Amino acid sequence: MTDVSTSPDQTEVADWDPKNYPGKVTRFPDGMTEIVMGLFGIQSRDEESSIAATDALRELLHAADDRTAPVSFERAHYVDGDGWDNQIFVAYWISTGRYEAWWNSSPVRQWWNALDTDPESPLGYWREVLVTGADRHQYATGSTSPAGPSRFLPLEPSSKFGYWGAYRDRLAASGHDPLASPFEQLPPPVERVTRGKRLRSRLPEGICYIREGQTWDECQPLEREVWETKMEPVIGDWVAALGDHPVDTGCASIRFCREQDVTTGADLERQSQFGFLLSLGHIERAARTNPVHLAVRSTFMDMYDNPKFTPQMNIWVEVHVPTPGSITAEYVNCHPRTGFLPFFDVEELP
Repeated sequence: MTDVSTSPDQTEVADWDPKNYPGKVTRFPDGMTEIVMGLFGIQSRDEESSIAATDALRELLHAADDRTAPVSFERAHYVDGDGWDNQIFVAYWISTGRYEAWWNSSPVRQWWNALDTDPESPLGYWREVLVTGADRHQYATGSTSPAGPSRFLPLEPSSKFGYWGAYRDRLAASGHDPLASPFEQLPPPVERVTRGKRLRSRLPEGICYIREGQTWDECQPLEREVWETKMEPVIGDWVAALGDHPVDTGCASIRFCREQDVTTGADLERQSQFGFLLSLGHIERAARTNPVHLAVRSTFMDMYDNPKFTPQMNIWVEVHVPTPGSITAEYVNCHPRTGFLPFFDVEELP
């Protein structure tokens, strides 16, 4: 998460020459008005426990027919703060109709309805699905290396890079909508009984999803050294700062994931940070005031202002601010600190 503020800081804009950075954003083709992005997670006490469950979910995504299949899906892995292993599939559909046709298909419904809710089971499952209009979504990068929505959406040049407020300016809806939350701070976390239950979180308006990714497979030795010694450590510190102070930062969930080969689960030279915040404004304020984040940003901009090599790293960001009621967050037999569970009221599902 490397951008901030509700409006550009012209002093800072003057210090940054956008010609040095080949900024690109995705464009929705004619006739496409929304994007559906789903995070589907399998939570286990250890990686071995989830192998069969992970294979089953991958097959449901892979085997869907042309009317229902996701246009793209990826795989990632992380171990959460409670020590639970999480296998995650990130899937995209180009319309609500296509997603709902997949979700309501017999194989998917049978799988989801049959998930074990025995609290002694080593497995939990979760899904966080966003339906986002074109004016409330953005993907931005300096590279043509495919990642996230750029795997299926075209890229076009943009000058909205390199200043505080660029994230917001790349969201067309920000011209008429403050994209705000009714909450100044996250409610204090609550420890509720969640194992053995199917739960849905009731979310307020304004929730902002940000996925930032870094890919270094094409980097030459000098750039890899800069990545390993200067950028990677402070990115980790920044993610920790968000996760360790949720009430102050507004960060309800942050997952620092290593991306993996979809089929084999082998680690790739890619990583992503999946974050949910109370609003876009909360990540803007946190990023602009946190010294760790400022160090990340300074190192990144220096790579382009004072180049010592031709940058090959793909650093990209995807932002969603769905309209109220357009996020579904459900948890089956998950531990109580999963996703949104600690912060918002829940309803128990049959």
